[in-house]
Amino acid sequence: AIESHARNSLGVALTMLGDADTGVAELRHARLLAVEARAWDDVMRADTNEASALASVGRYDDALAVSLAGIEFATAHGMSHRADICLRSAACEQLWVLGRWEEMADHVARFGAARPSGVEAWCLVRKMAEWHAGRGDFAAAHSHRDELASLLGTDPDVSWRVELANLDVEIALWEGDLATALDRAGDGMATAADPEMASAFGVN
Repeated sequence: AIESHARNSLGVALTMLGDADTGVAELRHARLLAVEARAWDDVMRADTNEASALASVGRYDDALAVSLAGIEFATAHGMSHRADICLRSAACEQLWVLGRWEEMADHVARFGAARPSGVEAWCLVRKMAEWHAGRGDFAAAHSHRDELASLLGTDPDVSWRVELANLDVEIALWEGDLATALDRAGDGMATAADPEMASAFGVN
């Protein structure tokens, strides 16, 4: 289990450094070791990280397949709640990018039923804002956007300030409001250039 955990972190680090193929290979090795050790938490961690690694290089179909298989495996091993929080959240993002929005709605509902808290709750609200904007329900999209801003508080970390700016850009583009989209894109780019951004994301 110790080697599996270490290889998990190594796989994520390699992916972040631009070597996704080697990173994914390490994550799959980590998963095999975790299964052998019956370390179910590390199996789910490997699945979550592999899906993220694949999505980071645009392999969304492959990422979704990993997420859905991971949910099934975790549920079969008594971790359905954690799977709903971690893997189902990832599946929602992948379905969104793939344009499979009706399927996404079902997964978002299950994600919400798991009653996520903290960062996971923020991710749920962001996904709801995106989903409503894509369907043209801009009042609901802005309501969820404002809920996210409230949850983040007055001084969110750099990565979430960028996420909020990105969400504003998405909603504005769906509305056809190019001026707002450009303005918030500029805000997001300025925030991303902050030196804090370099340390905003850690290795999982």
